[in-house]
Amino acid sequence: MQLRLGTQVRRAGDVVGQVGDVVIDPASRRLTHVVVETHSNEARLVPGSLIQGGEADGRELVLSCTKAEFDELGSILEFSYVSLDE
Repeated sequence: MQLRLGTQVRRAGDVVGQVGDVVIDPASRRLTHVVVETHSNEARLVPGSLIQGGEADGRELVLSCTKAEFDELGSILEFSYVSLDE
């Protein structure tokens, strides 16, 4: 599956926002989280384990969580870069 910035994100049939960024583990080169920009201009950090699937052409990403679980996900307020040897 291709993952593109701006891809629509759904949860249980409801559109919750769009992909704003991704977090990649530099050691394994695997996706760990997706940043979902919500309609209320918040950015939620969604673990990759909640990605249920999506359309092969990258137009939609589907999450396997409830509204309550999505609302409890951390909002990104600040960030930092960590070197590989930390």
